[in-house]
Amino acid sequence: MREEGLSEGYRLLEQGERLLAESRLEEAIERFRRFLDHFPDDIEGQYQLGIALYEKGELEEATLRFRRVLELDPEDPRSYDGMALVMMEKGDFSSAVDYYRAALDRDPENPDLLNELGIAYHEMGEEEKALEAYERAISLDPNFGYPYYNRARLLAARGDYAGAVEDLQRAISLYKGEREKLIDVLFELAAVYEEMEEDPKAVEVYGEILMLDKDNLEALTSLGSIHLDHGDYERAA
Repeated sequence: MREEGLSEGYRLLEQGERLLAESRLEEAIERFRRFLDHFPDDIEGQYQLGIALYEKGELEEATLRFRRVLELDPEDPRSYDGMALVMMEKGDFSSAVDYYRAALDRDPENPDLLNELGIAYHEMGEEEKALEAYERAISLDPNFGYPYYNRARLLAARGDYAGAVEDLQRAISLYKGEREKLIDVLFELAAVYEEMEEDPKAVEVYGEILMLDKDNLEALTSLGSIHLDHGDYERAA
């Protein structure tokens, strides 16, 4: 009977993780709560519930769940990562940096943590530290697209458009087949080309977006604006 109860409990955990991956947050939270009714000291369950609550915007309870992970295992980096996510959502970027650094003390070669640390530094205006974090993430995992994308945004803001284009093209090559991520990167690339006053290239990129999402209003509007700027009223319409 004990083994049956254990098996049923972990089925709830697996169901919750699947529902969370599908963004079915209410159902995921319900499964995690039922699982924790039976296994309140399970670190994975506490962490996953914290993530689901965070994604639902219930930051206070998410914080409690991440603190519970910390109580259960002070060396588990996920508690600090979870707290950092909450601080980022609240706009407390300095505290987020502290939590990401604490997570990295426990998991120093985690490229995802380094990428998130870079974002926090960028939000604080600490551009050199942000670049250092992105570059470290890339060195650990050259096939991880996010730090290329985030570094490109920073470089573009500095006026290093050539560097930004190079990073974005690398991110595009890594995101083939991941439609939503690819669209985000393509929008950034189109914006960089517009800043460079290379409108034909921007038009081409907006066309690529529309091949992925033919009714994308933002791409259609941007494309129309470029055509208007060039006096091509027929194509703008």
